[in-house]
Amino acid sequence: MKIKTIHLAILIFFLVIILSVSLIYSVFSSQTSQSSNFQNLSGSSTIYLIYSSSCPHCHHLIETLQSLDLKGVSIIQSMNGKEAFYCLNQRNFTWNFGVPIVFALVNDKLIVIEGYPSSSQDVNGYFLGKEKEESFCKSMNGNPIYDNSGNYLFCKLPDGTILGNKYAIEYLIDLCKKNSCQAFCSL
Repeated sequence: MKIKTIHLAILIFFLVIILSVSLIYSVFSSQTSQSSNFQNLSGSSTIYLIYSSSCPHCHHLIETLQSLDLKGVSIIQSMNGKEAFYCLNQRNFTWNFGVPIVFALVNDKLIVIEGYPSSSQDVNGYFLGKEKEESFCKSMNGNPIYDNSGNYLFCKLPDGTILGNKYAIEYLIDLCKKNSCQAFCSL
């Protein structure tokens, strides 16, 4: 009986190692960029999306992007965490490899959106609903961003990072349509 327990413990140990290695591989994968789902027009503004194929938040964000008007904006999708880390680090942004992360360079200023609600967490484009997200923002000492009518849109954290929701993504897309978001990463 004791030998079976030892064998089971060894088996579980190796399964954990294999799962850990596969997770790390997916983050550092050197898979090439995939922008086929989105417009990729020469001379258009560039927005980067770093994601993981096993991330439900990432899949929901991609679904949202597919439903938005992206005319004049190119979304570069990649799972190349190593290159994304390098690009962000060159712009003095420390990324902890959490996905999804969306970023763009607007007038030489890096705009970063981290996170996104999964489909089960999405309530009208917000993480668990507008009121909960706004309350969460304030509890993190964030700066709630409102539209001209005083409606909460998204949260800007003290470090300048924007918490991801549908309205933050729309904001970045609109910003890139009005200004030229420069390509600066070779993902």
